[in-house]
Amino acid sequence: MHTKMKREDGFLSAMYLVFLVTLGLMGMGAFMLIRSEGRTVASNAEMYRAQYAANGAAYYGIRRLELGILDEESGLDIGGAIVALDTTRSGQETSLFINSVYGDLSSRLRIRLKSNDMSGNAVYSTGTVFNVDARDSVNTRDPSLITQAADSIPTIDVGTLSALATAQGNVEGGTFQPNNGYPSGSFFQADGVTPTVTWVNGNLRVRGNRTVYGIFVVTGWVRLDGNARVQGIIYMPNNQLLTIHGGGNPSGSSVTGGVVSEGNLVGFGNHVNVRHEPTFMRTFSKYITGQLPGFKILAWEYL
Repeated sequence: MHTKMKREDGFLSAMYLVFLVTLGLMGMGAFMLIRSEGRTVASNAEMYRAQYAANGAAYYGIRRLELGILDEESGLDIGGAIVALDTTRSGQETSLFINSVYGDLSSRLRIRLKSNDMSGNAVYSTGTVFNVDARDSVNTRDPSLITQAADSIPTIDVGTLSALATAQGNVEGGTFQPNNGYPSGSFFQADGVTPTVTWVNGNLRVRGNRTVYGIFVVTGWVRLDGNARVQGIIYMPNNQLLTIHGGGNPSGSSVTGGVVSEGNLVGFGNHVNVRHEPTFMRTFSKYITGQLPGFKILAWEYL
């Protein structure tokens, strides 16, 4: 009997020891798990801080770009994250790069922007644009040069444009159909600075195989027949239709300069192109008194 009790005591002691060891291992496992989770939480917190700092710096950078005072040399401290900003420009597009570092983690962001400045557009319209292609100044197709369904067109100094047209003897009415080379064969006057301006109190129709020059302010509709060419700007301040009939040379452009319209643009046939001419659009933009602020965001990309 005595021997049997000793065996039972030994067995219970062994079981108790196994139980204690198991508890110890479970405790150690829990400790390691909690420690690992703590590190993961801390790492995620650093990652989120880096991302939030990058996002905050993005809005800051866009606003500074709008004001023209972005400082790319000095870094920013946002919530303990060190943020650097850099920009590159290609054509009408600006890329804003934001690099944010918090602890051992970093976040890199690129925002592609296009200025709302009308001079960077081939077509700027509050209406819709159908079957009309935009080309850049070297005649490469670029759909981003068309802005349609815009909220508004900035205020244009029509008084000055009307005065220029009157002084140059270029005020027309009814349905005006200019001759080839109208009015002087050049977008600019003899001084090379003042644009040629025609004010049409009515409609404008440019017949096929004719080329006209200058800024055309048209209160009614506009029609460009096949192979008609406008070397300049068409500005339509009212909700009227611009129709362009294509054909002819595929590389030719119905308008070389730009179109600014409160109405719709519709192309018929093939090769209906508006080619952006920065010099003409910048000249027209000098008569804008209510410039559109800001940028249009094309893409928001984490790298």
